[in-house]
Amino acid sequence: MTSLLHFNATDLYPINPSNKLYKYADDTYLLVPPKNTDLIPQEMDNITDWARANNLKLNSAKCCEIIILLPTSDRTNLPPPHTGLTRVEDITALGVTFTKTLYIVKFLTKKQFHTINYQ
Repeated sequence: MTSLLHFNATDLYPINPSNKLYKYADDTYLLVPPKNTDLIPQEMDNITDWARANNLKLNSAKCCEIIILLPTSDRTNLPPPHTGLTRVEDITALGVTFTKTLYIVKFLTKKQFHTINYQ
């Protein structure tokens, strides 16, 4: 996960089109399929260079890596963590926490649900 400013991020694209960048408010998420994991360092350099060119600083403390697998998948053959990225077991995006098996830990409180549905 990388923290960037959304209003300046309209010209930020992944190097490889099969990788995806999703931007929400001041957070940007880079999704990389297994076949492209070797491109993660280049993608991170691309994001860092973009931030620098836009007078922004990448908050490397918020950058992390999560590997999403099915619960029945073999976890003994995972690639090593990428340099500069902390591998995490879960990640929160837009208030929703996802685990490494895509289990949603918390979605909406009852009050949030009613607020969204009745506005």
